[in-house]
Amino acid sequence: MKPEVKQRNQAMQWLLETFPKAFKLTDRKPLVLAILEDIQAMNLPNTPSSQALQSALDYYQNWGSYLNALKTGATRIDLEGKPSAQVTLDEEQTAQKKLTNAQQKLNAK
Repeated sequence: MKPEVKQRNQAMQWLLETFPKAFKLTDRKPLVLAILEDIQAMNLPNTPSSQALQSALDYYQNWGSYLNALKTGATRIDLEGKPSAQVTLDEEQTAQKKLTNAQQKLNAK
């Protein structure tokens, strides 16, 4: 396994354990937009590197179930699982484009 993949996986595990109300492998909910900054501002012990966290967040937020959750008006949640802002039409359309592109790549194989 490549070192960057291992770091990403470790950061993902840390997110799941540290913020279980926000990060779930099932029933994914849209997250607040500046969640990385929120995590870093907490200055928690054993926080993974910014690069590893960003990689884990990208991985988490590009899963089909997460992208499908980005529907106009859906509530974004913070690290404690509390409601925050709402998903905009533009954000939903961007998510749908990512899903379409991913499906096209799969179909091309």
